[in-house]
Amino acid sequence: MQTIPLAIQTLFSELEQRSYDADFTEQFDHRGQFRKKKRHNKFYWYFTYRDGGKVVDKYVGPVADAQIADRVRRFSELKHDFDQR
Repeated sequence: MQTIPLAIQTLFSELEQRSYDADFTEQFDHRGQFRKKKRHNKFYWYFTYRDGGKVVDKYVGPVADAQIADRVRRFSELKHDFDQR
């Protein structure tokens, strides 16, 4: 069995990560903001934005999920990267 060179493995991994990040940033407008909310004694991320005169909260995921927490933390950077692509 032939092994895949490290450079190709790295490239694929980066492409996969960028794909996940792009999917995340595509779902949320830069004019909103992420907020932690407590529900049933657990904390969750919600994205809050205005739709006309109405405030909308969109569920994002549990605060305990490290990948979601990282994307929330890096949202402005990811959004800029997404806009550049």
